[in-house]
Amino acid sequence: MLEAQSSETDQILWSLLRAHQQRAAFTRRMADRKSELARGDMAAKLQERSREYEADAEVIERILEGRRGTGAENGDETKLIRPRRQLRVAAGKGAPRPFVG
Repeated sequence: MLEAQSSETDQILWSLLRAHQQRAAFTRRMADRKSELARGDMAAKLQERSREYEADAEVIERILEGRRGTGAENGDETKLIRPRRQLRVAAGKGAPRPFVG
């Protein structure tokens, strides 16, 4: 049962990784477009949002890499890397806002 849960968790993490990578690419393209239209303020916000998505994707990728080498596939999830977003919240900086089109 733990192996099935671990496999399901991995699938969810891979989906989440792809979603964040796609969001980062999309917001980067939007930022480029806003720059072309002389909307520097909006472009800067979108570039920052893209960097946040990329950072989150890196965290997810490290978690997945950690799961391969820590025994998490055998149900030992205690060695997983703590996500950077949780560290920002713990430091009082807050989590990034979700993108609103």
